[in-house]
Amino acid sequence: MIKVELSVALALYLLSGMVLIFTIWCLAEVRKRAKNLKSEQGFVWKCPTCTHIYIDSKAEEISRCPLCESLVKKERENDY
Repeated sequence: MIKVELSVALALYLLSGMVLIFTIWCLAEVRKRAKNLKSEQGFVWKCPTCTHIYIDSKAEEISRCPLCESLVKKERENDY
């Protein structure tokens, strides 16, 4: 049988709880950021040359792909 002192067992118990809370908090932050990216669809660009998807918040009509350096023109969304 493994002997563990009460103080060590209590420290491990509290540490595992803190790790669990930190993990849940990190996952919530990732979800929140992903939701914010989806709401800013106007800033998401897709390069037709290399199919790289990137975010450029400065450009309004024409953007430069950071991967292949080609110019990308913003496409208008169709109203169906």
